[in-house]
Amino acid sequence: MKPSTFAASSDRMDPTHSHLEQFMPTASTPPAVGLGLWKIPNAQTAGLVREAIGAGYRHLDSACDYGNERETGEGIRRALNDGLCRRDELWVTSKLWNTYHKAEHVRPALERTLSDMGLKHLDLFLIHFPIPLAFVPFETRYPPGWTFDPQAAKPAMKPASVPIIETWQAMERLVDAGLVRHIGVSNFCVSLLRDLLSQVRIRPVVNQVEAHPYLAQEKLLRYCREEGVAVTAFCAAGVMLVRLALYTLTTYRPPVSAISLQRTSFSALSTTDWPGCNVRVLATCSVAVPPPVT
Repeated sequence: MKPSTFAASSDRMDPTHSHLEQFMPTASTPPAVGLGLWKIPNAQTAGLVREAIGAGYRHLDSACDYGNERETGEGIRRALNDGLCRRDELWVTSKLWNTYHKAEHVRPALERTLSDMGLKHLDLFLIHFPIPLAFVPFETRYPPGWTFDPQAAKPAMKPASVPIIETWQAMERLVDAGLVRHIGVSNFCVSLLRDLLSQVRIRPVVNQVEAHPYLAQEKLLRYCREEGVAVTAFCAAGVMLVRLALYTLTTYRPPVSAISLQRTSFSALSTTDWPGCNVRVLATCSVAVPPPVT
């Protein structure tokens, strides 16, 4: 199989150097460090995105399910209007939600994201989860969330029978239409990724998963490296720090440098040097934007 044009997941970023290339995209590769927009309050999102771009971030990771794509787009517009960067210097990622897996819903879902963000195209569009759910129309609820009817006596998910390849082929057509530059997956295990790779016309360039010293994902990282699929880590700092506190209370000595505990804004950068965590990092911060390493 022809490897993807993305850098393989063995590419390691050095948290001690001052090369700002870590924060800059190339034609086919996202920056090594990005700002994840999950759990960012809507009222803070536009200002945070504008501030992050001003601080040097060029990789923004969003999703329909985060519920703040309008505000993300507003932050991008402010940054562009203020001359902080050009659109072609940004790498904007979003994700297809579970309720839009059927082929006829994939393009409308993307077009809603593009409309909300005020963009003509995305740099990367991911299948958020390999979990197809029953369709929920935009006018009923957006973002639709996990449960089919949140007002029901017992709210529950309503599964849908949609093969992953059906969704993927609709994603491929988005590339053909020029609406997205690259496509990929999120939260895929080795078996799902292997099955998908055996059927695709356009290969997934990224698999975004939770990865940090306490969830090293060694088997998955090894397989992605072999297949030339880049790995992006979410919760590389946040979840790890919670687990770190729990392990510290039980006198476990974690494989994280002391400096990363004292300078939490750089913890995502520090932990990427831990064996097995040589992946691209999304650092979500809802309080203050961690500046690029200088």
